[in-house]
Amino acid sequence: MTVSSGYATQSRNILYRMLAAGYPTAHIGFSDIEGGIFELDGLTVYPRLRDPLGEDACIAHARDWGADVTFTCQDIWILDPGRLKKFRRWIPYLPIDSDPLMPETAERLPLAYDVVTYSRFGHRLLRASGFSSSYIPMGVDTKTFVPMDRREARRHFQIPQGVYVFGMVAANLDNPSRKGFQEVLEAFQLFHREHPKSALFLHTNARDSRQGFPIGEYATALGLSEVVYGLPEYTATFKLGVADMARLYSTFDCLLAPSAREGFCLPIVEAQACGIPVIVNNTTSMPELVGAGAACDTGWKWWINRGTYARQPDVRSLLDKMEEIYRGDREALAASARRFAVANYDMDRIFETKWKPYLARLERRVVGRKREPLQPGNS
Repeated sequence: MTVSSGYATQSRNILYRMLAAGYPTAHIGFSDIEGGIFELDGLTVYPRLRDPLGEDACIAHARDWGADVTFTCQDIWILDPGRLKKFRRWIPYLPIDSDPLMPETAERLPLAYDVVTYSRFGHRLLRASGFSSSYIPMGVDTKTFVPMDRREARRHFQIPQGVYVFGMVAANLDNPSRKGFQEVLEAFQLFHREHPKSALFLHTNARDSRQGFPIGEYATALGLSEVVYGLPEYTATFKLGVADMARLYSTFDCLLAPSAREGFCLPIVEAQACGIPVIVNNTTSMPELVGAGAACDTGWKWWINRGTYARQPDVRSLLDKMEEIYRGDREALAASARRFAVANYDMDRIFETKWKPYLARLERRVVGRKREPLQPGNS
């Protein structure tokens, strides 16, 4: 509950709304909490135990809480099937971020009591692979993620005025980079040659070449070190709250999110809620999240060691989309981005129209009143 990852952000968004709706709810903070059980704004928070992925904690703490169902919000291909069998009514709220479906994911899905996924892409791929699921998208707080004054926002983050700023909000954890850092830097180098009054801001938690793609080294090699910006890693990791992130998005003219694969990618929606158009890679869940912006073509694909493909963005196509958004009507793009995010991914609306009906059906099924089937689908 104290970290800023997409999984943690979505967990907070859902859990506190479950509490407010009257569902007894507890959380297992396996990635950030140790030492004891405590309450945080009315939510009981359990610590992790020995397993870094939280499987042992889910079993023990769910028993202590007396949980009727246990939701997980994480990849499931990494979880131990032997332990999953010990869960009481396990419901994964899971990303599907590759095509074809990972064999290890398919092996674990039959152990689930029910399945919920948060992209239409994932819902379709699961159905094509023989699995039923309910589609409930991730959401953002569109009352906090709002457009802010760009000049003030850039002054706050010490970003130059009068330049066109592309931004990225992405973790840097691997090389080749799943988030597309290399391709973004190469496309930006070409863009910057034609438009010298431009900059690239990378909000990431790791720029150490031993942990992910060597961003600083490559930016220097491309002659971009003076026009690629970012916050100190400590500040980026620990000092930015939700309102600060809305202000950071507002410094951008366009968000770049051309990942090789994504189960959702919250920054795409967060940026649009702040009136910022986006450019994504035309693969997995990302194109469906674009209301204002573009999807670049995929380039080379690589067979990852989990029985599926990752598709990197094509640099030339990414450059073309950057030029397209740069030449576009900025006010119209901003208005369209905001409108799309609010209409489709507002967290309050998603909870009212998706989560509440789902939980009501789940409760009837578990408690035994009427025992209605969940009827997985787009409901």
